[in-house]
Amino acid sequence: YEVRSGDSLWKIGKKYGVPTRDIMRWNKLAASHILRPGDKIRVQLRKGKTPAGSSPRPVAPVTEKLVYQVRSGDSLWKIGKKYRVQTLEIMSWNNLPKDHVLRPGDKLTLHVKQRPRS
Repeated sequence: YEVRSGDSLWKIGKKYGVPTRDIMRWNKLAASHILRPGDKIRVQLRKGKTPAGSSPRPVAPVTEKLVYQVRSGDSLWKIGKKYRVQTLEIMSWNNLPKDHVLRPGDKLTLHVKQRPRS
C-alpha cells in the first residue's frame, strides 16, 4: 500500500479490515513511527475481504432526487429524520448557510435512498 496524505495506520487498518497492531508487526513499525506520503507498507487482506470503499464490481447508489416543499413547523432535522438523510447533507445539496432560516413554501432538493417514514 502506498501511503497518501492524511493516512494513519488506524485508517489503513480500517480500510483493509485488519488491526493496526498487525500492520505494525508486518512492517516492523514502532508505535512512534510517522507515516509519510509515498511510504510503502505491507497490508495483508483477510481471505475473502475487499478494502472498505471498494467492491468486486461497481455498484451504483440507488437514490431518488426529489423536491420537498417546506411546511409550517418543519426543520432541517425533522425533514432529515423523515427522509433518513443528515441535516448537513440537506444543507450541502441546497447550498444553505449554517444560519439559514426555513420558511414555509421554500423548496429543498433531497437525494433519498428510501421512501419517507410514515
